[in-house]
Amino acid sequence: MAVTQVWHWGVALLVAAGVGGCTSYRWEHPGFGSGGVEEALAECRYEARIEAEREAYRERLLTPAIPIRDRNGRVVYWRDTDSFRRNAAFRENDLRDSCMRGRGFRLVPVDE
Repeated sequence: MAVTQVWHWGVALLVAAGVGGCTSYRWEHPGFGSGGVEEALAECRYEARIEAEREAYRERLLTPAIPIRDRNGRVVYWRDTDSFRRNAAFRENDLRDSCMRGRGFRLVPVDE
């Protein structure tokens, strides 16, 4: 594949991602107005944050700290403890979404 073809495919993918990635979503439930949605979302966020932090704490305790050494035996790297916080953030989003779906809500595209 020639360089120009790769470049054209790259531009096409960026344009497609830009067009498709701009959709906004909101939570919707047939039995609630917007006030009920915000209240349920706040409760789910709170519960998700607590559970995600609890899981991250257990993961930190159970994961051994393994040093990475260079040829001379010097420690050059330890496991990234920030990765537990990043994983907790992703897990928090999953738990929040699961909580909202469990309460009967669904994500729908926002009409612009």
